[in-house]
Amino acid sequence: MIITIKALATVRKYLMDLPPDGRLEVPEEISIEDLLEYLGAPSDLAMVILVNGRPTPEAHQLRDGDTVVLFPSLEGG
Repeated sequence: MIITIKALATVRKYLMDLPPDGRLEVPEEISIEDLLEYLGAPSDLAMVILVNGRPTPEAHQLRDGDTVVLFPSLEGG
């Protein structure tokens, strides 16, 4: 299946092997957690994950055509 991945800010440096358009063929029935491992992202990397514009837990199963946006967690006050 084909998904689109957008890695923003500092997350981008961990996922430099993504195609320029972000479209990536991945195995069927892959979760976000599995996707991050597949991409080689560090397991301790704190980030916000959006799928199709909505915050999504790592256990979420991706579907063909999904858009995944990854960006670093922000802290502050």
